[in-house]
Amino acid sequence: MSNQSTSTMTSRQWFENRLSIPTLSGKEGELLPPIGAYAHQHYPSLATKDIGQTWTMQSASNSIRGLIYGLKNTYDSNNFDTVAAFLEKHPFLILFLKEAYCEIQRVFGSQIKVMLEIVHDPEIPHTSELIGYISSQLAAEDAVDKLVQLDAEWFLDQSHQVRRKFNFNLKFN
Repeated sequence: MSNQSTSTMTSRQWFENRLSIPTLSGKEGELLPPIGAYAHQHYPSLATKDIGQTWTMQSASNSIRGLIYGLKNTYDSNNFDTVAAFLEKHPFLILFLKEAYCEIQRVFGSQIKVMLEIVHDPEIPHTSELIGYISSQLAAEDAVDKLVQLDAEWFLDQSHQVRRKFNFNLKFN
């Protein structure tokens, strides 16, 4: 994040800083075009507030929490508070998840459920990932085909955005 005080940072600057990514050299990078375009289109009040208007860090955090808890209407979770805490640490996933659900419905159809769950890798300490478990009424073979289609048509192009902190999988009942 820049050295600029968060209390005098405009909402756009704060939003862009929260969604910036490290480049290969490890320095802060630029806002990713797909996320930026999505944010600009779907959340113009967050992405393009008047440059002269400033937010305190508290009001910006409240806006991020609002976006996170808005996902509760779309995704299922056995422990949404844990998912919310993960998303607060990794805010670049918030808008990605909004877009992802539309893509999942496009490929799997509207009769799907996606369960968000935090998974910890036992082989790598202090490593966790958010998994979106897709449940559908499709036969197992058809569901696997749809997951491969989702990967090929959309998700593989988004992998840089999720920074190894998100993946999809199938869940069968």
